[in-house]
Amino acid sequence: MNSNKTTEPLQPGDFDPAFNDGKLVVIPGDVSNVVTIDPEGKIYVAGAVGSARGGYFITALNPDGTRNQDFNNGESVTNDFMPDAYSMGFNITVLPDGKILLVGLTQNYSSGPIMLGLARYQPDGTLDQSFGISGHLVPVFDYQDIKLPEFIVKKDSTPDYLHINPRLSCVIHNGNIFVAMKGIHNQKNLTLIMQFDEQGYFIKEFGNNGTAVIEHPEYNTVLTQALIIDQHLYLAGYLGSSSRGVLRAWARVNMSGELDIDFGADGFIFDTQGSGEIDKFVLQKNSKLLGCGGTGVREAVFASRGMLVSLNRDGTQDMEFNEGQPVIQPIVDNKGSFWRGCAIQPDARIVTCGLLAWNVMEIIVGRFLPNGKPDPTFNGEGWIPINLGKDVSNVAMALQNNNAIVVTGSMNTDPAPGSVSFVFQLQG
Repeated sequence: MNSNKTTEPLQPGDFDPAFNDGKLVVIPGDVSNVVTIDPEGKIYVAGAVGSARGGYFITALNPDGTRNQDFNNGESVTNDFMPDAYSMGFNITVLPDGKILLVGLTQNYSSGPIMLGLARYQPDGTLDQSFGISGHLVPVFDYQDIKLPEFIVKKDSTPDYLHINPRLSCVIHNGNIFVAMKGIHNQKNLTLIMQFDEQGYFIKEFGNNGTAVIEHPEYNTVLTQALIIDQHLYLAGYLGSSSRGVLRAWARVNMSGELDIDFGADGFIFDTQGSGEIDKFVLQKNSKLLGCGGTGVREAVFASRGMLVSLNRDGTQDMEFNEGQPVIQPIVDNKGSFWRGCAIQPDARIVTCGLLAWNVMEIIVGRFLPNGKPDPTFNGEGWIPINLGKDVSNVAMALQNNNAIVVTGSMNTDPAPGSVSFVFQLQG
């Protein structure tokens, strides 16, 4: 990867010289899962220090890619959700008061049960002692026969992905914390939703003492991407079975944790011909839902094609977006693709980031018009493949206020086995 020449006019999709002179920033951590940006443009990245054993990390960067000295004196925070445990961060949120909420998974080194973990930090990078127990929370819920999946991400083209890899998201509403994640019960996947107050205590009125179980009677139910809109909790992801594979799907839950049976068919919307997974979704400027993912699952990118789909909030198709049909990414260099993130610019254009795969994994970044058509002002085609020279294993994105595209991920090290995490920025 080379930085842009300063004598050439910068174009959307070019590496941004305003961020580390257009170069990668390498940060501590084998696995980088998520990036978010605060109102001042400061960047927060989270994941895991080790891919097999280690704690979670949070790294804070200034908008120019330098270390944020106000957060832990410029050093990455590394910690565990509970003592003597492997911990990985999957979702990070900057709260309105500047505190940082991290949500992830944790497991005792002695191979105990996999648990949900939360941590809240002050803006200076110290643990918020008013949250949970001295800043950490590992809740115990009442469904002891429901297990959480392994969180050492594995590539697998077989149906085993249904059980080995996690899905998790977090949304804040009126100060309360909602976490949606994948669970396993009797070899079938289901969706768990937990609600906590600002101090980390279960809100007992939600679901069964703070936890709701969402399960389709016929299909594996992995609807772990969540948004709260107009007092409804919208979920997206996939339904799956051995006979039909995975089907992109949505659901709507009321604020007490029950399926909204007025949405779709008994709370679910899916098409038995609509294969694929929604990996992320966002609210568009027209108040409609935009989901990104692929025609397959993210563990098998080589067998998938990136997909965008738009839905009205009542569950009907958005006919203004590609005439109500998903936008399927064209094949790029004979490689499969899968969108891992999406965001909406102030002008309503859609920015996406994902993976390209055949023998090795690369990054792809795209930009689309509000109607779903590729934006020709973005690299001429509406997308740009990015080869970092090494196999990429993960990717996530966020948008700066000036529409610059911040990308984080993990890539293999060479020749020694292992991986490192990185951040870079593209012109928007």
